[in-house]
Amino acid sequence: MKTHLSISSVVAALLLAACGPTPTPTPSTQPTQTNTLGSLYEVNFQGVGDSAPIVKAQRLTSALHGQALIGAPEAQVGISTDPLSVSSFTNRVTNIRHIQATFRVTNNSSSTLDNLMFFPTVTADTDGDPTNNATPPTIAGTPFRAVEFFDGSDASSRATSLIPGHGQRLNPSSNVVTDDPDASPFLTGLDISAVVPVPPTGLSATVQNSGWQVSPSLAPGQSANVTFAVDEQNVDPANPKNDPYRFNLLVSAGQDDPALAATGSAINASSLRGTLSDRATFGGKLWFRSSLMSTSIGSAGQVDLPLTAVPAPSALNSILQSGCTYNGLISDTNGKFASYSRFSTLSAQGDPVAVTREKLVGGASMTDAYVARIYSDTPEVLKGTLTCGDGYTETYDMTLVVGWNAVELSATNTSTVFKTLASNARSVLTSTRNTPGVSAQLSDSSMITLHPGERVTRSLNVLQVGAYSGAVNVSTNIPGVTIEPSTLTLGELGAQAIRPMGLNGSIQPLSLGTQITFVAAADAPLFNPYSNPNTALLVLKDTQGKVLQQVPISAAVVAPGITAQFGYNYLTNTFGQGENASVPVMLNSMNNFSGPVTVTLGTLPAGMSAPTQTVQLTAGSSTTVDIPVSVSADAPLGTFTISLSTTPINVFPSDSGLHTDITIVPQRLNLGNVSFYARINPGGTGSWISGLTSQYTPTTFTTTLKRYSRNVLQTTALMTVPLSDTLGYVRNGNQLLTGIATGNTSSVRRDIHDDGTYTETTVPSSVDVDKTVIDAQNRLWFIRIDDYNQPNGGHLYRTNADGTVVNVPIALPLTINSSIHISNNGQFVGVFGQYDTPNIAVIDTASESVTLLPNPNVFTSFNSFAIANDGSVWLSQPHLRHIKPSGEIVNFNNITSEDMIGFDQQDPNTLWTHISANIIKVNVVTQDTQSVNIGYFNVNNMRFSLPAEGGLDILHTSWDSSVTYLTHLN
Repeated sequence: MKTHLSISSVVAALLLAACGPTPTPTPSTQPTQTNTLGSLYEVNFQGVGDSAPIVKAQRLTSALHGQALIGAPEAQVGISTDPLSVSSFTNRVTNIRHIQATFRVTNNSSSTLDNLMFFPTVTADTDGDPTNNATPPTIAGTPFRAVEFFDGSDASSRATSLIPGHGQRLNPSSNVVTDDPDASPFLTGLDISAVVPVPPTGLSATVQNSGWQVSPSLAPGQSANVTFAVDEQNVDPANPKNDPYRFNLLVSAGQDDPALAATGSAINASSLRGTLSDRATFGGKLWFRSSLMSTSIGSAGQVDLPLTAVPAPSALNSILQSGCTYNGLISDTNGKFASYSRFSTLSAQGDPVAVTREKLVGGASMTDAYVARIYSDTPEVLKGTLTCGDGYTETYDMTLVVGWNAVELSATNTSTVFKTLASNARSVLTSTRNTPGVSAQLSDSSMITLHPGERVTRSLNVLQVGAYSGAVNVSTNIPGVTIEPSTLTLGELGAQAIRPMGLNGSIQPLSLGTQITFVAAADAPLFNPYSNPNTALLVLKDTQGKVLQQVPISAAVVAPGITAQFGYNYLTNTFGQGENASVPVMLNSMNNFSGPVTVTLGTLPAGMSAPTQTVQLTAGSSTTVDIPVSVSADAPLGTFTISLSTTPINVFPSDSGLHTDITIVPQRLNLGNVSFYARINPGGTGSWISGLTSQYTPTTFTTTLKRYSRNVLQTTALMTVPLSDTLGYVRNGNQLLTGIATGNTSSVRRDIHDDGTYTETTVPSSVDVDKTVIDAQNRLWFIRIDDYNQPNGGHLYRTNADGTVVNVPIALPLTINSSIHISNNGQFVGVFGQYDTPNIAVIDTASESVTLLPNPNVFTSFNSFAIANDGSVWLSQPHLRHIKPSGEIVNFNNITSEDMIGFDQQDPNTLWTHISANIIKVNVVTQDTQSVNIGYFNVNNMRFSLPAEGGLDILHTSWDSSVTYLTHLN
């Protein structure tokens, strides 16, 4: 009769092995009956003749030629890939090389593994066809494969000289070799009739009747060491190249057959019965979902729960669900039921220890099958499949009675199968521990109010989730507040459950509450939960510093203190390169704070500096301190987040008050408070700004013009015109600024030189400067609305060299919404008709030929239009588009833009556009773009000039019109 290898026998074997005088393996005194745990493992030895061999371990999985180990369940035993230690030495007396490697083994299952062992495993080709093998078999009845010499040549002939055994130790002083007492016992003569490893595809697998014992008992989640040792016989120390240099060892894991300890129980549909093995649950509770019903767990894990409760109607569901399709037999479409297959398991103190299920150990028709408890409100026969939109399926083959039923269940992430239980079905209760941790809360959640130096005690309830045990460090995130005691010790739940009454009570179940004291230091600063960006927390960590739980609490420290926050201002939060400015910070005294406050700006970008400021704050007062900042001329452009810190500690209510975004923009010239009517236009070099100031007489008005080149003032000039005229500016064909004073029937044209002087001529027509351009021949081209009462009352005109005006006919209706544009070389005039007319006219000023181009967007506005030196048209809404002279339209869908500025005067491949404050420089050949933010501005008062020397000049005014800047971009 087969018997277990008892724990006492294992201990005896260990003691004998430790005291044995020779390395000969010791036969066990009793046979062991084991079952496999599903997986094969491979230990790779390399450099076994070296002083430091390399050894690795792996589980043989689907990585082997894409073939899974058929039928192998999820690995219950995990082996570390890298060893904890490796040893190799040669006994020159016996010519035996002893190699061993120790690995960490972990029980990844939910049950205790009894007498866990690893057996050397032999694999063989089942059909002689190596092409269908997932991995090569081992060599000649040995557990070794891939045996090679140093040069990589085959050493299979030496496989029989490799002998698994007990790890050895060399005494360097005496050169005596003995058993390593720290190595795993290597037992022989084992009964391995029940050990059936699952082989790789195409192979058979058998274990040898010897193996390494890991642990007599390994609880779920626990780890132990295993030492795989191999003796290499008949080595030649003088010629190591003749000895195996690398080889792989195959092993299988096994344990005492659980079926001998738990044959399972017959299943009763009206009760849930069985025995739990997890000692942490002994004396506890087992609960159905939604607290439908529960039962006490006996002192030895016994469970007996009569199923008498009826689920609430809201807990019952129909098979026919919205979004799902049922195909098959259903005897009553109105029937509803509720299914339960997982049960919460608590300790005697109420700790959420595990999830319990009924696993089928007999009579199962499916793999990995469990019992589901189903309550049905009607007799029901179900034979079909429910398919839902996400691909999830439920398959039914079961007959239900009214009330409680027990059925067979097998489930994956994508499907569930329910079947009627076989009459011989038997089950055992299995538990899976919850993820270890803690769940804590104060028994009294009212406000904890502390003054510096004060103490407040509260009761803390701690639940040991997943039977977590050990030291727990307790602290708070409140400055100046600590917890006493700072460490709580959670004993093992199983040990608590069996502790006799009357013993030392130092280990108490903390779910019943333990006293902790909040201690405020004498200098604890103000902490106001209603004005602090951080919630007050009780923090529980393990001894390695891992946070187990953060418990929100209501707590305050009443002490003098301050609040501080950034004073937001879209002007003060934008800085130009090379500027000196300030950032406002608002301070407020709380609880009669009085004294110095230091304010420091942090996380400043490169090129920005801000000295710490100290201010005196009186009790109950508020003030704003301006922190000076300096931005270097080469500071990087962009938006950055800066922070605020103070001494004393700031307790501002929102984190947004402790951080603010600042934007660094290109160098700019502050022009002060400038008229809304100021404009900017190119001159011979640089750009002229007009309308800066104006002076009036009864008959005239005089305006100031200033010419800037790259933000540097070059010329100041005055322009005086009749009060009745309208004055505007446009670039002329000689790259000069032209001012046009328009009357009712005639206009005065003044071509302004860079020194401020001008040449004056008369134009016999009124001219709308906003609808006027000047070509390369210095002729005016303009749109004039001759009849405002007609929908198409506008016409195109140009001047002759003698100043006379002629009409230029184009087949395009013109209105007050029409616009006119000119190429940088002055050759092509582009005319945009009106919003509802999808046509664009391009006139070659040399030949006066007119080309009508299609407009793909009838809502194109005048400020989304530019014309290139080749007469092609570019549009910017909603993305960049190029209309070639042939009419072909090329879309640049990857370049979005709102408004067009125009082509660079020096680089015809550079097109300037913008989206709000972002100026975009586009290379129309490579499609590369560069975007620069120039800061907040009034979008209705933002003007552009493309100077003759290249680049872009921008005149932009702040939102509140308090300041205007001039920015030049290259």
